[in-house]
Amino acid sequence: MNDSIDNRSPIDAPGSPRRGLFDQTWEVELLISGALVFALLGAPTRLSGWWDRVSVIAAGDLRMGYFFAYYYLSLLAYALIATFVLHIAARAYWVGLAGLHSLYPEGIRWDAVQNRGPIGLALAKRLVPSLEEAVRNADGFCRLIFAFAAILVGNLVLSIVGVFAIGVPSYWIVTYAVPGSSLLVVAAAMAVVVWLLPFVGALLLDRKMRERIAPDSRLAWAIRGILRLSYYVALGPVLHPLTLTIATRTSQRRFATVLQTIGAVVVAMFLVSDLDLFNGGTPFDSLLLGPGEGSSAELVPAYYADQRLAGAIHRRSPAIQSEVIEGDYVRLLITYYPRDDNELLRERCESVVTRVVDGEPDDAAAARCIGDLYEVSMNGAAVSPEHFDFATDRASGMRGVVARLNVAAFPPGRHELRLVRDISAARRAELEAQFTEATSTGGGTLADAIKDASRVHVIPFWR
Repeated sequence: MNDSIDNRSPIDAPGSPRRGLFDQTWEVELLISGALVFALLGAPTRLSGWWDRVSVIAAGDLRMGYFFAYYYLSLLAYALIATFVLHIAARAYWVGLAGLHSLYPEGIRWDAVQNRGPIGLALAKRLVPSLEEAVRNADGFCRLIFAFAAILVGNLVLSIVGVFAIGVPSYWIVTYAVPGSSLLVVAAAMAVVVWLLPFVGALLLDRKMRERIAPDSRLAWAIRGILRLSYYVALGPVLHPLTLTIATRTSQRRFATVLQTIGAVVVAMFLVSDLDLFNGGTPFDSLLLGPGEGSSAELVPAYYADQRLAGAIHRRSPAIQSEVIEGDYVRLLITYYPRDDNELLRERCESVVTRVVDGEPDDAAAARCIGDLYEVSMNGAAVSPEHFDFATDRASGMRGVVARLNVAAFPPGRHELRLVRDISAARRAELEAQFTEATSTGGGTLADAIKDASRVHVIPFWR
């Protein structure tokens, strides 16, 4: 009797030369897949929350940098989740095949197949793999998934590093060296000059002029130096053993197709995650009646602080404390969204902004500038708040200003608070170039266009 322990995986047929650690990778694969899926399931939500927080305090190129970080890290998280969920599902299929193979090692009994004629039976014998072959194919697929995951993650990490390696110096150039220049143009130029031209040029010279370049010439030395540098920059020691092995052992077209398919699925997951389809929303309904857009007949939860969900970001929505005002004052919160508001603030409050940049801030004037972005009226009468204070929305952490509006003289019943945000001179000039007061274009006039571009909020409340 042989008491030795056979370490072979159940996928191996008797007599297979494979032994030891490589036969047991399926155990490590399942352990890694399960741990990573469990650990990463909450990552997209955390990244989305982080983006919500930083997107409301940044504008321009800084906001773009935050967005790239959020976008790439989200793709990385979704890539890992999708890949390892697929691996777990494939391993479950493999376990079923392996269990069936151990129970019926002879596989399919073709003489017992019924309801098939000779042509169908011959075709099935040619197309259906044996049970042992199916087990091996499933196992090979599972092992390849890990290689594809490593390649995909490696390329995403390389993209993240590349974006920041090009983006940081480009941001310095457009901020200090050449103020006013386009960040995208500078970054694209740096990528072409620093990376693309040297690498592609070295590859083309090596391929097209290989017969005319002496191995010990300076040109050959330069080509070797560029290709060696690109090898290490592109994580060659980590990725090339995987990519070159798979590319040379499988169809290159199939290899590229699989990578592109996984990438497309990951991007689709990322984009779909931002829709409201999984949050109870849908673009389709059968409602015959309902409020029009911006109607004062609708009570919007975002307009009332006590109805806002914790962590929810309302970038462009002012708020009051509640639908029913019990005291003598309405607490009006006007949020400050740099992406939309900075241009108008620079236009209307140039001196205040200049003092802040020079290190001499005037808090009261700054708060007044943010508050005055909106024209405020109550029940149709214009209202000018006496004072604004800087404040933070408790639910979202978004910054803004607060004014208290005296409603002590208002009778019991329904009242309306109306806020209209004006547009910048640049935006007004764009609209004036498209419309005139006397003629209508596209079914609207200049006044209509300005009204549509202005942000209007109607907040009903009761005393």
